[in-house]
Amino acid sequence: MYYIGAKGFNIIPDFRASGAYVFRPHDRNPAPFSGPIKIQTFRGDLVDEIHQTFSSWAKQVIRLYKHTNYVEFDWLVGPISTKEYHGREVVSRFTTSLQTGDMFFTDANGRQMIRRRRNYRATFNYTAEEPIAGNYYPVTSKISMIDTKRNLNFAVLTDRAQAGTSLKSGEIELMKALK
Repeated sequence: MYYIGAKGFNIIPDFRASGAYVFRPHDRNPAPFSGPIKIQTFRGDLVDEIHQTFSSWAKQVIRLYKHTNYVEFDWLVGPISTKEYHGREVVSRFTTSLQTGDMFFTDANGRQMIRRRRNYRATFNYTAEEPIAGNYYPVTSKISMIDTKRNLNFAVLTDRAQAGTSLKSGEIELMKALK
């Protein structure tokens, strides 16, 4: 899925276009990929792979290694057509049954985890004028959420800098902006 970037002109702040340094989605809900998803499965002695093709420019490989307690996701994006004259911010959304409320954590360049709370800032009264973009944070190596009642933790380790959020309880979104 992907957010369609807002069109605009950058003279007046209220009409800023989504761009290289500003994430302004046109809509609050990401657009789904159109058409059927092509799925191929490969089984091996050490790893099983699921290859998903969402479009000619968006693919994902899921790897399940034998005798491990993690899953590897490798998403491949691009090149994206610019015929429509708007950007696309592609996201991977992980939905779980965890009850995490409005709390999640992002790393501080791999040094520590910072507690984040949706639609909240500790140092000032926050007004959610940008309810999607205002809840995205830099993720250089890890984003996580905790279900404190069940003592369960869900974490995603990244191999590149991305933007991340938890817009709903039990969900994590990671985005690599592409223009």
